[in-house]
Amino acid sequence: MKASSADDVTLVLQDGKNVVWGSEEDSVTKAIVLVALIKNAPESHTFDVSAPTAPVVR
Repeated sequence: MKASSADDVTLVLQDGKNVVWGSEEDSVTKAIVLVALIKNAPESHTFDVSAPTAPVVR
């Protein structure tokens, strides 16, 4: 995990994938969205759920 502030949290999963989490706001929604994104795009390396209603996958 790295964070330049409480609103800029990025997680690194065990398999090396990066998750841009942002702040703790809407954490439950972010977790649900993240699980769906990883399931549907397993080849992707970066998942940005900082805005869970408009996630970005790279």
